[in-house]
Amino acid sequence: MQPFRRVRSGSSRLAEYHFEVSHAPGETVLCPGKLSAGASRTRCDLARGHEAGDAHALAPTYSSVGVASDPLWKRNPLLTTNGGLNVVFYEVPGGAIAESLDKPSISEFFDWISGYLGPFPYGDELRFAGAPTHWLGFEHPANIVLYEKLQTVKGAYANPTMHVVMHETTHQWAGNRATLASVGDFVWKEATAEYLSYVFERDHRPAGEAEGHPGLLGPNFAIGHAPSAPDRRTAPRGARLLHRCVRPGPWCSTFSSKP
Repeated sequence: MQPFRRVRSGSSRLAEYHFEVSHAPGETVLCPGKLSAGASRTRCDLARGHEAGDAHALAPTYSSVGVASDPLWKRNPLLTTNGGLNVVFYEVPGGAIAESLDKPSISEFFDWISGYLGPFPYGDELRFAGAPTHWLGFEHPANIVLYEKLQTVKGAYANPTMHVVMHETTHQWAGNRATLASVGDFVWKEATAEYLSYVFERDHRPAGEAEGHPGLLGPNFAIGHAPSAPDRRTAPRGARLLHRCVRPGPWCSTFSSKP
């Protein structure tokens, strides 16, 4: 990979990045932002557009600097949202993440989340890829990498594939488009992604799906009584809406800070 050019810096600031990756002919390379693939060179750009109506946006360092490749990846379209966003999947032969998804429900979620948080901030394509990762998923801008056997995970969520797809998609806004001022704000971005995923599960998914895994929050938390839909006026107040403290302590104080 050629050295990338960093135009802006600062961990609490959105930045502009340009990646140019040289690779074997025919190899699939994925990187954040707008992707332009060639036979042996792939370019990705995260930059604010200069033309009216350009939807591309800047992004933070922690999620922007990520490049992945696999010579066996095959690109397959999943769906196009009502807002014109093309959602595509990259999986190796035998990969089963995409086929395990409920496409109508995924499409409904994209319409729901963009109706609340605004248009998708990184162009007209969102890429998902299956890979042998440690995490269930990670939210690179326009380029989400998922654990390649996500559909086989048991015990974490009632529907792990659906939940993780929703969670990582929400990070395109909460974490990428609005970024972290400090490491302590990881609580905010993760809580926002979990909260909105739970709300959609509760209101638009099979009964009981949202309540199937409150134990993941640990002994100090319980899922609060969320509104039927996120409230634009109060959602920016952060995690006060997301969880209530069962046993107050230093960690709980993070959730009660003022905006």
